[in-house]
Amino acid sequence: TCTDCGCKITFEKKKKKYVYGHCTQFKGKHGAAYVAEEKITEQLMDVFSAIQVPSKAFEEISTALRAAHEDKKRTRLETIRMLDTEVEKYQRRMDKVYEDYLDEKIPEGLYQRKFEEFRTAQKKLQNKRVNIDKVEDDYFGTVNHLLSIAKEAPRLFERANMEQKRALLNLTLSNLQLDGQQLRWELKKPFDTMAFCSNNGNWL
Repeated sequence: TCTDCGCKITFEKKKKKYVYGHCTQFKGKHGAAYVAEEKITEQLMDVFSAIQVPSKAFEEISTALRAAHEDKKRTRLETIRMLDTEVEKYQRRMDKVYEDYLDEKIPEGLYQRKFEEFRTAQKKLQNKRVNIDKVEDDYFGTVNHLLSIAKEAPRLFERANMEQKRALLNLTLSNLQLDGQQLRWELKKPFDTMAFCSNNGNWL
């Protein structure tokens, strides 16, 4: 979009050869600049160079992420086992209090109160179990995929067709604007962190 008026930036070919981007000026003429596609592409290449992960850093990060992911999986499985044990415990209590009621060892009022108490506690544990199951377990795969994209970002963008370039821009940038001849943007997460790490050299 245009920083001046917020209208869309459109591209058109001049002299059947050169492509320029410019504001549609739909809300009124304001002397919008015509910017050569090559100039815009150069600036976008700078973006992808800024988030590029060096090969050595990529291997180090992948190894660290894999280790962290395995720790996370172990913790998750331990939590699930603990919850399953607690769920079974309350099931045994409900079965026991029901048997005591049938054997007339406890009155109906006490049975109903204790049964509801145990069932409520069990339900809370079951809900926690369901929420843990819903958590995306492929954290390592997702982050590693984004790192792989960043590792090859300049080359991917350079070789991409128009639709692929648009997809890469949507994945990495937000608030992409044209201010005169200059592009403005914000990097989406985690690419903002990648740019920060690239700048200070501390990838881990």
